[in-house]
Amino acid sequence: MKTKKIPTKFIMFMLFTAILFIFNPIAQNTSKAATVPIQLYYSQRITDDDYSIGHIEGYIAVQNLAFNKSVYVHYSLDGGKTWTDTPASYVKTNSSDNYEVWNFKTNSSSELFGPPIIYCLKYEVNGQTYWDNNNGNNYVDGAFGLSSLYTKNIKAIVNNHKYFSADVYIKNIDGAKAVKVRYSTDNWTSYTDVDVNTSNPSQSTWSIYQNVPDSTKQVQFAVLYEVNGIQYWDNNFDSNYTVNF
Repeated sequence: MKTKKIPTKFIMFMLFTAILFIFNPIAQNTSKAATVPIQLYYSQRITDDDYSIGHIEGYIAVQNLAFNKSVYVHYSLDGGKTWTDTPASYVKTNSSDNYEVWNFKTNSSSELFGPPIIYCLKYEVNGQTYWDNNNGNNYVDGAFGLSSLYTKNIKAIVNNHKYFSADVYIKNIDGAKAVKVRYSTDNWTSYTDVDVNTSNPSQSTWSIYQNVPDSTKQVQFAVLYEVNGIQYWDNNFDSNYTVNF
């Protein structure tokens, strides 16, 4: 019986393909990055009444590994001497990255004289515990994780004319920066892009103060942060922000 000889070119092709698969660090790193079970989106220090105490609030990206799961903020108010777990709460699924969005809040501590609040994130699911501890450094006060900006203090203003305002907090990345607001007054039948101006582009907080037609009943908007040609959006985890007059 004759044995069919495999062409030498085919053998060399298969060998070359195998070598590429084994030594392709981009493919390996991408796969690893895509399976991180828990990561911080962002957090912020919130000052409570009379500016004497404050707490931390933030949002977490959680990979949906099972229906039954527990997510916590693990934090210390006394410089790491004692630690407390407080449950986070489910918000929604973020279609942009397919992670679940969870919200957390610590108890308050002294704003003026106490140590900073130290914290990390804990995820218990399928008998396993996963952590986001900021690469072993823990988080202190406000921090950026997956997000590079967030929007707070959203207000509707009527003062002879109608305006909406908000504060945009950005991750301070070196390079030329621009912040824009994209808004609609007709439920996205049309929209307008407006530059958010600042006298100091290096600052971490940019303020929106935008007038709209006096007939406006509702504004929906999202915020764009562009630095070094890369765009980062805050659209309220796919829900956009809403201002009602």
